[in-house]
Formats: sequence, structure tokens, C-alpha cells
Amino acid sequence: MSHPNHSLALRVILFVIGLAILVTAMFLLLPYRTINGSAALFTTVDAIVLYAVIFAPLLMDWDRDALAAGKVASMGIVWRAIVPYTVVTLMVLYYTNSMPYPPLKLLVVVQLVAAFGLAIALYLARETEAHISDVAHEELAVRSSVTRLRTMADQLVTAAAYLDPQEGGTAKELVTLVDRIAEELRYTTPVHTEEALALERHIATNIDELTARLGAYDFDGTHAEYEVALARDTLVVIDQRRRMLN
Repeated sequence: MSHPNHSLALRVILFVIGLAILVTAMFLLLPYRTINGSAALFTTVDAIVLYAVIFAPLLMDWDRDALAAGKVASMGIVWRAIVPYTVVTLMVLYYTNSMPYPPLKLLVVVQLVAAFGLAIALYLARETEAHISDVAHEELAVRSSVTRLRTMADQLVTAAAYLDPQEGGTAKELVTLVDRIAEELRYTTPVHTEEALALERHIATNIDELTARLGAYDFDGTHAEYEVALARDTLVVIDQRRRMLN
């Protein structure tokens, strides 16, 4: 795998080479010393700006998804702005070099309006990216509590694995209740409210105590009335928690 600094250096070199080729071609092909010298200069500047708009993102360590923030029809805000800007610029360049006396002032205004629109799109893309990132972090925080409960429930199932449900009585009921706890938590929807968090803390406390009791060296499930009651209470709280929806 290539080092990030080497990758950036290669991108910079390619960008500079491409820019040098473009500028050289402009100076060799355009009539700077004629009556259309202003049009030639405008063409050169416009072409350089267009080149930078299209290829400058290669120099930035942006996530490809960041450029596509706010996806609409599989195209991000940035790309939906670059495409029309490119079309407008190419049209401006065409009229500048195809007309005997191009209206340079009007074409400059059109180009500035297009550049302003592109700048707004870049700003909106950055804002959208930041919003998406905030939402993702918030959702991760919301899910973390439920994910933790599921992990704890799996540990509880492991702690109860040595109990033999064939013995009947409290051992059989306890195994059934533990399996139900894990199953109910598996389908619990994350909800970010203080009430939901309080219930989740209650569930976590119960599961912690159950896991500790089932893991005790002298626990065989023969007289597990308290543990059964604790598991039932846990299921009641889980049911209350599952009734909460965003």
C-alpha cells in the first residue's frame, strides 16, 4: 500500500503537468498579439479555472462519499454543480472564439454568475456533509446503548448455557426466560429519550445481576426463584422499552 504522502505528491505532479500542458497549448494556439488578444487572454484564464474546478478535488483528501453528500439520482451536490458549470464555461469559450467581435463583458458576467453558483454548491455540499456526519454520530450514540444490551444478553445466554432445561422446575423456566430476553433485545429499536435510557439502564442492571448469579460456582438452578423473578422483571421492562418508537 502506498504512503498517503506519496499519493498526494503524485497527484500534485500530475495536476501540475496537466496545467503546464494546458497553459502551453493556450499560448501556442491563441492569438494574443492580435485585435482579439483580450479574447485570447480571457479564454486562457477561463480554461485554467475550468481545469482547476474539474481536477483540483484530486489534490484534496476528501472521502469520495463526502463529494457525493446529499446524493440525488446517484450524483452529489458537488458533481451536480460542476457539470452545469462546465457546460456554461464551454459555451462561453465557444462564443468567445467563434464570434468576430465577442461581447466579452457579457461573457465575463455569465462566467462570474456560473462561478458564484458553483461556490454556493460547494458551500452547501460541505454543510450537507457536516449534517450527515452529525446525524451518523447521533445515530451511532443512540444505537450504542441497545447494542450494549444485546451484547450483555448474549453473555447472559452463555452464562445460562450449562443449566439443563430437562431437569424441569426453575432451571427450565430460567433458561426459557434468558432466551426470551436475548430474543426481545434483538428486535428492540434504538430510541434516544431520557425515559428510554432509564429503562435501558434498568435492563442492564438486571442482566448484570442475572449474569453474576448464573456464573456463581455454586449455582445449579435448583432453587432459582429470585433469578426467575428477576428475569421476569427484565422482560417486563424490555416490553415497556420496546413499546417506545421514534
